[in-house]
Amino acid sequence: MADQCIDCRARGLARLTPLREQGNDRWQASFTPGLIGPWEYTVSGRVDYFASWRRDLALRAQAGDDLAGELAEGRLLIDAVATRAPAADAAELAAFAAALSPKDWQQTVHDDRLLTLMSRHADRSLETWLTTPRPLWVDRERAAFASWYEAFPRSWGPEGQHGTLGDLADQLGYIADMGFDVLYLTPIHPIGQAYRKGKNNALTATPEDVGSPWGIGSESGGHTAIHPDLGTFADFEYLRQQAARHGMELALDLALQCSPDHPWVTEHPEWFRHRADGSIRYAENPPKKYQDPKTMYRLAKLGFTQSYTYFTWRTEKRELSDYLTEVSTPPVSDFFRPNFFTNTPDILHATLQEGGRPMFMARLTLAALSVGNWGIYGPAMELLEATPREPGSEEYLDSEKYEIRQWNLHQPDSLAPFITALNTIRRTEPALTRVRPPLVQPTDNDQLLAWCRFDAESGNRVVVVVNLQPQQRCRGSVYVNREQLGIDADMPLQAIPLVDGSTASVTSDSIDITCTPARPVAVLRLVKAPTQLTLPEATDG
Repeated sequence: MADQCIDCRARGLARLTPLREQGNDRWQASFTPGLIGPWEYTVSGRVDYFASWRRDLALRAQAGDDLAGELAEGRLLIDAVATRAPAADAAELAAFAAALSPKDWQQTVHDDRLLTLMSRHADRSLETWLTTPRPLWVDRERAAFASWYEAFPRSWGPEGQHGTLGDLADQLGYIADMGFDVLYLTPIHPIGQAYRKGKNNALTATPEDVGSPWGIGSESGGHTAIHPDLGTFADFEYLRQQAARHGMELALDLALQCSPDHPWVTEHPEWFRHRADGSIRYAENPPKKYQDPKTMYRLAKLGFTQSYTYFTWRTEKRELSDYLTEVSTPPVSDFFRPNFFTNTPDILHATLQEGGRPMFMARLTLAALSVGNWGIYGPAMELLEATPREPGSEEYLDSEKYEIRQWNLHQPDSLAPFITALNTIRRTEPALTRVRPPLVQPTDNDQLLAWCRFDAESGNRVVVVVNLQPQQRCRGSVYVNREQLGIDADMPLQAIPLVDGSTASVTSDSIDITCTPARPVAVLRLVKAPTQLTLPEATDG
């Protein structure tokens, strides 16, 4: 028999975990890292002569063979190991060898102490290891499960004024109450004057135009400075403290582009690419559709594990199903953590432009309840901002990238309550909290995309159904794969709505769903239906 193990190490800690035989020369083991940071593991294998002898001895005993010769072989194996052991262990091994008699060998062979000593001092001269240990990076839980809210701090001030970090800090309750735990700030650095853009990306700016936060650098500083109109480092610390008070963390947009006014342009010209005439080359605008999955996945393997994704451009049932499976299952899920953003300051997808409130609700549900990390650019998302700069464009009209906006956070038709409900479901349902992959379920209507997330440990099952043409009323059936979800074939099911207005009826093999423009999604918890008691019938006499 083989003796194989995983050796995992981090910061001077080491642990050996035996691999268990799965049959047909396949072995398996797992370990749970106990610290955040870099780990490495390797795998070793060797022939375990003592385990092989124990296996053969049991087979011969079962067949009724004479065991005298086999027991003599066992004593020789123990004696050989004893020669490599220190005196105390060698004495114990000698006692075990002497006890291998035909009369009472069984108790000796199965003694845990004997097995421990034989493994501890086994001959490992022919043991084989992986040529190179495998690296592993362990992040904290929020790296895999978080709700992100992207905001422009300058638009959170009093009406008609440039907002500050302190202004945003004093309104964090609005964001936290929706259930977001990461506040994602657009760049907060000084903005250059040279080639500054005006409103709606106009090539000529007026003195009142504030410029794009991504045009970083001016006489006030560069990437290590805060825009003077946003406040000071003390204001940033106040924002950080207020965020922590609300259970939130800050994420900063690390944009590498520089305005021609950036101090680095003169201080470190060697950091930039130059044209033949010596002038600094301007960067071309990158494609906003992030159309290079190989680069995205390679960066994830190098440590940039979380990323924007193609979710925004996945709209049809088949492509959504395939993409959900791709990013949530191995091998991709072993190194890549997708973050599904419904919108960004750069991207107002055509579906939101054309689909109205029902489409906003559908896209929010798709993003929030399918993967561990999701996000929105607000308040544009919850306030249903949907007008493009021009037909065919994914740019917002009156984009915050080029001007300060004043948002009515208490707008009557705001989707903030709906977003709050989605984030509440994420936090309270173990199948969602524990980042289980979405298991796409078949439906009899191509307008409906359905998936289930199932946590075997808690038995929690959440079924999500989204109408991909949410402006239209839609009815259909979801056929639940009972085996895939760990549900006995004869167990009666009940669907408990988790979103107000959702309705569903469960039959033996399906869930019947009706979606309307007012409620284009259904979110259901599947549980065992309560047993109905049969009351005894009354009889005469």
